[in-house]
Amino acid sequence: MAESSSASTSTSAKSKYDVFINHRGLDVKKTLASHLYLRLLSCGLRVFLDQPELERGDNLTPQIRDAIQSASVHVAIFSAGYADSAWCLNELVEMLETKVVIIPVFYHVEPSELRWTRSKKRKYAESLDKLEQKMRYSSSQIENWRQALSNVAEIIGFELKSCNG
Repeated sequence: MAESSSASTSTSAKSKYDVFINHRGLDVKKTLASHLYLRLLSCGLRVFLDQPELERGDNLTPQIRDAIQSASVHVAIFSAGYADSAWCLNELVEMLETKVVIIPVFYHVEPSELRWTRSKKRKYAESLDKLEQKMRYSSSQIENWRQALSNVAEIIGFELKSCNG
């Protein structure tokens, strides 16, 4: 077996996906997330984007957790409604726990939104406050989300104002 084949085999045994795309479906699934997914697939990468990868009847949580754990790289697309979603925030915390590279994409969102999650005039701060007021999430859970957002804000990523395919 050639050296490159053996390296490829050991990589694929270790990770099921090359890339995991974390995103708020309502904001970017039909635009940026799906364009990125298709582009990465066309480059020969194994990519996890929830809708095309999950099948009816699949249990979401273990499938998504497995995809996060097995991916070699995580791409987090931060959009206006991202912090409204406990799913997105929980995935982000889990991505950080894996210690795998995270590439942030700030789509119509300034990186400072992720840093200032306690400022009352910031969208992400308001979203986290609303989640906390629902009383479905503990204070420690909300704090974990704030910390995760703050940690990712320190990573140099891509700032996009539009997606034209």
